[in-house]
Amino acid sequence: MKATVNAPITPSRVTGDRTIVLVANHYANEAEVRTFVGHCASLSMPAGWSLEILVCDNSDSWVGDAPHPCATILRQGKNLGYYGGCAHGLAHWRAAHGCVPAWVGAVNTDLELDPHFFHTIIETIPSHYAVVAPAVQLPDGTHQNPFLHDRPSIARMAWMRLVFRTESTSWAWTLGHDVMRRIRPHSRKSGERIRKQIYAPHGSIVMFRREFFTKGGKLEFGGFMYGEELHVAEQARQLGLAVLYEPAASVLHNAHSCVGKVPSKLNRKWRTDSSEFLWSAYFRPSMTR
Repeated sequence: MKATVNAPITPSRVTGDRTIVLVANHYANEAEVRTFVGHCASLSMPAGWSLEILVCDNSDSWVGDAPHPCATILRQGKNLGYYGGCAHGLAHWRAAHGCVPAWVGAVNTDLELDPHFFHTIIETIPSHYAVVAPAVQLPDGTHQNPFLHDRPSIARMAWMRLVFRTESTSWAWTLGHDVMRRIRPHSRKSGERIRKQIYAPHGSIVMFRREFFTKGGKLEFGGFMYGEELHVAEQARQLGLAVLYEPAASVLHNAHSCVGKVPSKLNRKWRTDSSEFLWSAYFRPSMTR
């Protein structure tokens, strides 16, 4: 039996003050999503707090019921992309409850969270940090956060925009990026142990305090995939909000990406579209401040 489309939304009286909502996507990886939901639901939560997980069915292929009572499968009939799907999930929750939850996580489903992850986020993050970058680690020991310590220059963003405009330069960049990932310096293996303010979090999991959204931040993204990190960072920068790297909130990223299931030309289009959006929205000289 396929997952049922949600019933008509009736706003509830839930304030969301003690709720963490994780928004994720399903794209022909139902077993992975079910494992992720079960894993998150098994983790300890601070007293009085609840967890909800909203999964946008981007491949319109989910079979069966939701994997856990805390999870909802949203069937919208089309692929909305990574942050597009996450935005759809959050919009559904906000419409149902008439508010923004205390914390929102935009997440991949190929993650394993530390047993105390939710306690760390809820109980230890200083209130002036609206965006949190956990300590995300690949199976080979490489750390993906801090994603970017500092804002990239306008010149670098202009160059990246040009790179993805042609197939040859895009392929060259992809190959070079993969080589550099494999020979990263040791510091990316040992990780950084000090909590610090950074520019951008890695996109595999980003935790947002409610204030990010109430002050005007949004998950809706002008690209289909890629570049979400800078979209988040630039919004935080413009809104005067801080991004925190938190090494105590550890995450294993198994990197079972669904991107490899789509043609490389489509991947290049996504990178091109995202780089154009980021340039126009945040880095074009007339836009900088």
